[in-house]
Amino acid sequence: MARKLPEVTEFMRKDFPTLFPWDTIKKSYDTLMDHNIRALPVLDGEEKLIGIISERDIVRYRTRNILPKHAEFYVTVSDLMTEDVNIFSPDITLREACERFVETNNNQFPVVDGEEVVGIVTQADLLRYFSENLDDLMKA
Repeated sequence: MARKLPEVTEFMRKDFPTLFPWDTIKKSYDTLMDHNIRALPVLDGEEKLIGIISERDIVRYRTRNILPKHAEFYVTVSDLMTEDVNIFSPDITLREACERFVETNNNQFPVVDGEEVVGIVTQADLLRYFSENLDDLMKA
């Protein structure tokens, strides 16, 4: 009998920072670096997902724009974030998650249950899960 593949809730990060559209790019970059993550969900005032901002977004912005002195203190997340966010639902399987990573070439996906962001999954999270569970997965 085939073993049931784990769902995304078994390997997602449940403790992660979020940002708001009014946060500065300095705060967003510092938060990304402090938590060793490449992207963060952006929430509105009611804590609903409205976008995602990545390290790539910030670097791209900095290299394409000649920024006046101290711009990183007043350019906001809403100026750079991606509003069309690819998400995972909590019940997708490990296989489906892997397929979505390959199809989209994304580095991370927020996990959304209803309107609440309940986790985030990165490519590193998948690799960590595989390295810790490879023997068991091979037996399935």
